[in-house]
Amino acid sequence: MLMVNRVGALAAKPLLPDPIDQNATAVRRSLFLTERPATVSAVMHPAVLIPEGKFDASWLRLFGRVADLTELPADPEGATFTHEVGVIPTKDARINETYHDLAIVHPALTCLVDGDQSGNDYRNALSGGASPYPRIIQWPNGWTIEDVVAWVCTADPTVIAHADLDAFGLPANIAALAAHLKTDGPKRDEILHTSLADVIVTKPACSRRVRHILSVLAAIATGKAPPANSAAQVTHANGITIHSTFNDAFPGI
Repeated sequence: MLMVNRVGALAAKPLLPDPIDQNATAVRRSLFLTERPATVSAVMHPAVLIPEGKFDASWLRLFGRVADLTELPADPEGATFTHEVGVIPTKDARINETYHDLAIVHPALTCLVDGDQSGNDYRNALSGGASPYPRIIQWPNGWTIEDVVAWVCTADPTVIAHADLDAFGLPANIAALAAHLKTDGPKRDEILHTSLADVIVTKPACSRRVRHILSVLAAIATGKAPPANSAAQVTHANGITIHSTFNDAFPGI
């Protein structure tokens, strides 16, 4: 049961309208059985972010840890992402079904899609239909979460030369990092992901980019205006959905 306070009006909502039975979809089984603790934790936040898949969610949680560990006392952006936005461990390629299962529970859902063709297809599908989604964030053209990680690292290319990463066989050239992370082994290697995030914590320029990314996501997900020029925002023809595309050319980052 989730208690929701909307402008002073309290409402109690069950996570699901009916018990899970043998006919439950794979998405429901994943959300409310396999990943139940992560799902419950996410929906306890004021806003909820639904990424395309579980590795996207895992990286965003790691980014949240980086932000919390490197937040500066006078940083105007602050690490509000971990305080205000819960990340759903979306079953891969099931973002649409995940949204519909959670829409009856939480009033502030935002979908995050890749900048590739699949992401465009998701964006278009999420914007259509009788109940279009209010907020969709998309990475820059052609980007997936691995490109986001590589962009963070290019702020200080020495990150991939750190001794703690020697065992993972990362490319010597930072320009090859995104392609390397997209290959099957590194894409799924959560020990590599955690180790890379730990090294990012030690690189101020890289952690600054992480905090910037999360501040943009948090602002959009909570219904606030993102920092100026940090995202291109367009209202869909349906008059409801706002498409926000992350700007990787943000000045000073």
